[in-house]
Order: sequence, then structure tokens, then C-alpha cells
Amino acid sequence: MKTSKWYILILVLVIIVSPLHWYSKWQLKHFEYGGVVGFIASVFYTPSDFRDVLWSGMLYPNETYNLSLSHNYLGGHEVRVVYDLTTSASTFDVHFSCESGFYKQFKSSHMGNITSSERTMSPVAFGGYQVSDLSDFENCAIKIDSDTLDGPFFVYFRKGYPL
Repeated sequence: MKTSKWYILILVLVIIVSPLHWYSKWQLKHFEYGGVVGFIASVFYTPSDFRDVLWSGMLYPNETYNLSLSHNYLGGHEVRVVYDLTTSASTFDVHFSCESGFYKQFKSSHMGNITSSERTMSPVAFGGYQVSDLSDFENCAIKIDSDTLDGPFFVYFRKGYPL
């Protein structure tokens, strides 16, 4: 009789947990952390592709690159940059614009005091933006403005943390 109780308990858990994953994915695609239920779903039942990189590439300063971002989820997204930044590095700006009228400018001065050794090139959160309509990011352009920096930046976009 004890084993049948365990089987029933496991069956009930499978029946309850499985729909929560489907609901979580639906909730995160259609709402920006909609209320308490959406927040709990985004924290405890995140889909496997939730934190995937949307786009990444090597960008040279003062050149414009065209890109299309395919956002699967609404809400906050991050722009991260990997470059050997030192305290003596000059400032640079990243301009991100789309045909839909979306425009965002990220400034290196907003990143705070960045210190990085020559051996370590770790990603730094450069800024973020909100996605409220998934179709706004189809034909976009990105450009890094700097007069003194040379060499490529590795830039990538991904879904931000819900907290």
C-alpha cells in the first residue's frame, strides 16, 4: 500500500509540474512578468531557451552593422560587451536603432569604473532595453563610435534576469 501512495504522489506531481512549464513559456512570451504568477513562473519555471544569446558579433569602431533580432520573450534584455577595457581607455558610444523607430544609445561612461587585466576579457553589462512588441527589432543597425579605440568589440544581446 505504501508504494501505491508514492506512485500516486509522483503522478500528481508530474500532472501539476508539466503544465506549469507550458504556462510559464506562454506567460513569458505574452507578458512582461505579469503579476505574481508571472514572476513566480519566470523565476522557478524558466524555459531552456530563456537566457540564450539573441545575436552576437565582432564589431569594429566607426562601422555600421545591420542585424535582425528575434526576441522570443517580452521584458528586459541586456547588451553585453567584451573588450579589454582599462581605466585609461577612452569613452565610446554604441548606437542601436531599428526601422520601427526604436533607438537606444549606450555610453561607456554609464558602465562605471571598469578595470580589467590584459589577461582577462570578461563580459560587461553595457546596458539594457525593454521589449514590449516582438516585431520592433527586424531591421536594425548598430554602430560603435570612438576616435581612439581600435580593434574589435565582441557584443551580444540576451534576455535579462527578471529580478
